[in-house]
Amino acid sequence: MCTVPAVSPRGGAIMNAMGGYEYSFVETPPDELVCKICQYPVRDPLLTECCGQNFCTSCLEMYADSNASYCPFCRRNGFNAFHDRRTERVILSHHVSCSRAGCDWNGELRFVENHEQHCNYVEVTCPNNCGKEIQRKHVEEHCRCLCKMRQVACQFCNTKGTFSSIHGDHLQTCSRAPVQCPNGCGVDRMGRHLLEQHLELCPLQCVSCDYAGCKAKLLRKEKEHHNCISMAEHLELVSRSLQESRQRVEELEDKYAVLIELVRVAVCSHQSLPWSVRILAECRLRSNYSYPFVVKISNIGDVKYRQSMVYSSPFYSCTEGYHVQLFLTSQRNQSHQTNHAHLLLGWRLLPGNHDNQLSWPVNGLLRLEVLNQLNDSKHVYCTGHASGIERTRGQRPPSLFPIQGISGRINMSYSYISDDTMYVRVLEVTFEA
Repeated sequence: MCTVPAVSPRGGAIMNAMGGYEYSFVETPPDELVCKICQYPVRDPLLTECCGQNFCTSCLEMYADSNASYCPFCRRNGFNAFHDRRTERVILSHHVSCSRAGCDWNGELRFVENHEQHCNYVEVTCPNNCGKEIQRKHVEEHCRCLCKMRQVACQFCNTKGTFSSIHGDHLQTCSRAPVQCPNGCGVDRMGRHLLEQHLELCPLQCVSCDYAGCKAKLLRKEKEHHNCISMAEHLELVSRSLQESRQRVEELEDKYAVLIELVRVAVCSHQSLPWSVRILAECRLRSNYSYPFVVKISNIGDVKYRQSMVYSSPFYSCTEGYHVQLFLTSQRNQSHQTNHAHLLLGWRLLPGNHDNQLSWPVNGLLRLEVLNQLNDSKHVYCTGHASGIERTRGQRPPSLFPIQGISGRINMSYSYISDDTMYVRVLEVTFEA
């Protein structure tokens, strides 16, 4: 029967290794310090009672596990062994040299583990996880200058990233990286962000002819010569394009006329149309000077806040008639109770194209409705009348005439002004001498 004590290894990684020490000893250990199984200097020695020989703990345990019952040295059947602390102190005091090429360290065996943790010649994995194995003394230089995973900045745009990403994909798209003109015009040190601008001027850029319909593809520097030799062809293309545009305009005018007529019929027959659409439609239904129609007065804020006057588009009372224009101004109430500005609607006669054929002086009557823009109700009916209106000549400004029935009835509390605009329906305009 053999007995091998359970011994806790000492010395960390050194003692955990199998078999004896394989270091380069400065002086060869004597035979009694050599394991009789592995033939290496004994590691964590065990001493047998039968023959007094030293064995490595791992070697003797492995031998005992093979069901051998006799001493591996003296062959005695059944043996006991115990830990030999004296031999352990002796072997750990022997000097060994570092096994790494280039390292000149030597010291006691007990300090090998500590040395290997700091030896500059031990190969370690790059701390940046680039996958390289380098000697410890070269780690700093490798991480600073050689590692593909080291952090760097793009020299053109200062973007941060790893060396492999900056000098790989990034430089292929960096907007500030210098590039050459793809046309080979000679410009080779411009930033990528300037390339598109350069191609708009590059004489070697392939472009299309400016004339619509001409299918020529040529270099930009050849355009002038192309335009000279193709002048007749280009004039023919321009003439054809102009003719097609006229035909298109005529088609659109026909469609517009049909649409206007449909809207006019819908408005006159009170068909179901949104009220805002009907107002805008009536603004455009003024052909042949037929009544009623709607005119627009915009920029009313200039009246309320700047005390100025705004006008509608002028219109003629009839074919070859009087030239009329509506206006909007304000009048401030100076009573002791209020100091509010009221909007005043009025009208005037402008110099017209037919004034020489018309009678002067003249009496005028206007019948109007100021439209409620929320719904087709609560419109304000009003009239304007003036007698003895003289023709406006030279630099004399036109006379202004008020509209009765409207003063004080339109303000921000109603829906007559929306988006700084008022709509007025002209019901009838008559003039007589």
